[in-house]
Amino acid sequence: MQTSKDTRTMKEVLADFQERIESQVEYISDEEDNILKEKEHRRVIDERIANAIPKMYWNAKIDKSIKLDTDKPFYLDGEAGRGKTHYLYALVRDAILKNKRPHKIVYFPDICLKYKNAPFSEKEDIIGSLKLDNKLIFDDLGAEVKGDSSLELLSSVLNYRCENLLFLGFTSNLGIGKLPYDDARTKSRIAGLVKRNKYTLVSKRDKRLWY
Repeated sequence: MQTSKDTRTMKEVLADFQERIESQVEYISDEEDNILKEKEHRRVIDERIANAIPKMYWNAKIDKSIKLDTDKPFYLDGEAGRGKTHYLYALVRDAILKNKRPHKIVYFPDICLKYKNAPFSEKEDIIGSLKLDNKLIFDDLGAEVKGDSSLELLSSVLNYRCENLLFLGFTSNLGIGKLPYDDARTKSRIAGLVKRNKYTLVSKRDKRLWY
């Protein structure tokens, strides 16, 4: 059983231990604290960029000559290598830097192939995820292997997002009228969705071949 003397001694020991711990903590100035916070913020931003953007686009910057309202459904077309995908990832990077929700970029030929080869039980989940993405962009529309499954995927997602007034953007090597879809309703719906928010990249050279 502890006596009052034992208790008092224990308090003194604990107080001395606390004092020795505190004496070993270096003082951090407000300026140093701000620097540490900025470094941590930069680390988080870099991590988000690395997770959302392919490495070759980590430093992509928005081409301000492209006159699009990217807060609304848009259609960006132009020949291969003119910078369409670069522009998309520049949008994503800019949103991350501004701490905003970035666009979700889906390479359309890949998602069509995945949908075509998926078991029937998984097809609904693929379409469901595309319906729910907040700011969805189909990159390289019209470059997919033509078939019933790709048109089924596009029509389902397009119709749902149009009817629910959800954002949907596109890039393509082709203008809307030249898209390889026999179903005129699909092209009409795309045109109606993006309205006049369209831009065509024109360049005499493939940017991917520049040095």
